[in-house]
Amino acid sequence: MAYIIDDQYISLKESIAVEIGADVTISDELNVILDANTSPSFSILNDGTISIGSPNISNSISLNGGICYNFKKIIDGGTNYVLQDNDYFIEVVSPTYLTVTLPLAASGPGCSFIISRSNSNTSNINVVAQIGDDIDDRSFLTLKRAGQHIKVISNGENSWYVV
Repeated sequence: MAYIIDDQYISLKESIAVEIGADVTISDELNVILDANTSPSFSILNDGTISIGSPNISNSISLNGGICYNFKKIIDGGTNYVLQDNDYFIEVVSPTYLTVTLPLAASGPGCSFIISRSNSNTSNINVVAQIGDDIDDRSFLTLKRAGQHIKVISNGENSWYVV
């Protein structure tokens, strides 16, 4: 592995693997650039700016490429599904009643989920807030029609907002 070190940058010019859960510490005077070929593929600058796939950093986070989200299809109905941290887009195709419960809003400030009812054979889908939380000042929302969906985002305290 090649390291290029100067007054402000450490550049890694070869592929590296970072173990999940590994800690990386960056001092106030240091920028970290992970290069793929000739342009940076991942950069963390000492001002907190992050860039993925772009050498031209113009925002706090710059991304040159697509984002893939976790997709889950729920086919079994008649039960309660509690959204997990790694869920994002939930498609409900269950032919029977189903409740989808949001996690506590305080557990993930800015966390968002999309819940979609995909077919007309499905009974109502209730999206429910945990006890003490709300969804736009309500305890639950109901998806009644095929193709109906909601996207919610946590305020990090005790509310989910429909966006």
